[in-house]
Amino acid sequence: MRSPVALTLAAATLAALACCAYPAATADDGSLTFAAVGDSITAWDPPYNSDPLNSWITTAVGDDLQLGGGWALSGARLELMLASVKPTDADVLVVMAGTNDVRHTTPVEDRLARLAAVIEMIGIDEVVIAAIPPLDSDPVGARVWNDALSAYATAHGITHIDPWRTLRSLDNSWVEGASADGIHPSHSAAAAAGMAIRNELVTRFG
Repeated sequence: MRSPVALTLAAATLAALACCAYPAATADDGSLTFAAVGDSITAWDPPYNSDPLNSWITTAVGDDLQLGGGWALSGARLELMLASVKPTDADVLVVMAGTNDVRHTTPVEDRLARLAAVIEMIGIDEVVIAAIPPLDSDPVGARVWNDALSAYATAHGITHIDPWRTLRSLDNSWVEGASADGIHPSHSAAAAAGMAIRNELVTRFG
């Protein structure tokens, strides 16, 4: 028999998984819609991230670009994303995933396989793979993963974007003032990334 603590933890996990899928937006006015998949850098709706200004989505959305579903949760790795995403009806899928896999040294081959499965599960034809932001604790690991994402996107004819390009130092750590903890962007850094993604989506797919 499972202990009361284990049952409580299991219930909490299920509750978290049930609440972190973004509701689909309706764009009857013809606005472009996008689905987003990621971790805390993407999640913007409480309770998974208490401050919406920490997410790039806050700046990306607007009258002509609406969030049309997806899934994001603080701390999520690609394995959890794959177990949680559902088929989604939106114009474009944006995936920004892998920061927590880098931190936990998940093999790159396993990450790419799960990324491909996430994209297939969601079922949106137009896909944008976004680079993960700098990671001060492992700048080399983050660079290796971003290089793998770029190569994967090129090999599969998928759009790739690095919305954090102006926020990286030469050694692939955050530029001064862009992150308080070396993992998450500041409000201004998240806004800059959101605007870069917004411009890419509207220009390419709008």
